[in-house]
Amino acid sequence: MTMSLEKSTDGTGADRDDRWAALRSGRGLIGAGLVGAVVLAGLLAPWLAPFAPDEQIRGATLLGPSSDHWFGTDSVGRDVFSRTLYGIRIDLLVIFVGVPLGALIGSFLGLAASRAVWLDTVLQRSFDLILAFPTIVLAIALTMVIGPGIMTISVVIVLAEIPVFGRLMRTSVLTCASCRTSNPPEPWVRAKAGYCDATYCPTASNPSPFNLRWQCRSACSSKAR
Repeated sequence: MTMSLEKSTDGTGADRDDRWAALRSGRGLIGAGLVGAVVLAGLLAPWLAPFAPDEQIRGATLLGPSSDHWFGTDSVGRDVFSRTLYGIRIDLLVIFVGVPLGALIGSFLGLAASRAVWLDTVLQRSFDLILAFPTIVLAIALTMVIGPGIMTISVVIVLAEIPVFGRLMRTSVLTCASCRTSNPPEPWVRAKAGYCDATYCPTASNPSPFNLRWQCRSACSSKAR
């Protein structure tokens, strides 16, 4: 057990070093620079945009890119470059609110799912229900209910991120439980972590939870072979 923990720790450290090395490489720096430039452009939109995002310029309908209008104009004479810069601000607002909120709620639900088998079953089926709908379909449905706007987009992003972070947290907790001890306090945690021993295998006197019994029996059968 000690050796496996040491290997796991070394592997995690090596992976972390590899990620930092990739970020410091040429491609990593270029990607970070591009992301930083987009974020900076959105934050400085009021000073960089030559026109207001909703300003309609007379005689400037559907113009091509030029020195006055870098991205051209739309069908009602609005400067596309200015609208792009202000659109970045809205995107940043939605991302910095929706993603952290979805991560927070999903992580909390993942922790809760790792503590009780009945709650785990309910949450996993709820996650399946959310993931069954494509994000665009979910966005259309919520738009019909709530109406268009930033709030609707934020809600869609939160709902889309909850199952991702919830399952990630649940898997991490169960994996840590399997690495740290060979006798977890909850039988169903042993089932989720992949344990198979004499006290874990289902018997008449020591049955496993119904929805996990097949996992336990399959694992024990494989180990016996």
